[in-house]
Amino acid sequence: MSCRVAWRSLLMRSILELQNELRSSAFGLFHSLIAGDKVNENTLILLQEILAYESFIFYYNMVYPISVTLARVTSNESAEDLRIFLNDAVTQIAMKRTEAIVDSLRSRGLLVVIC
Repeated sequence: MSCRVAWRSLLMRSILELQNELRSSAFGLFHSLIAGDKVNENTLILLQEILAYESFIFYYNMVYPISVTLARVTSNESAEDLRIFLNDAVTQIAMKRTEAIVDSLRSRGLLVVIC
């Protein structure tokens, strides 16, 4: 029985490692797409479209802060408005995802609040 448990544990660790590698590769690819060329309005539109994938943008922002990319976009006022919108959206996504993570940990009994 313990051999079966050890095998499952090894299998789960392998799956999690593959998932982390895939996520890391996706972040690297996306970052190269938006950072490879000069940041312009098309980059901002791409960032705006990716906001629909909250989990991705939440973790991507941890690895490659979007504010750094957006700070390079100051060419015109319309881009500035979109930059402000994107910063606000990423901030809201971060708060929402953080709350979801805390709720998930709490429901599993893994979060202990010490007063």
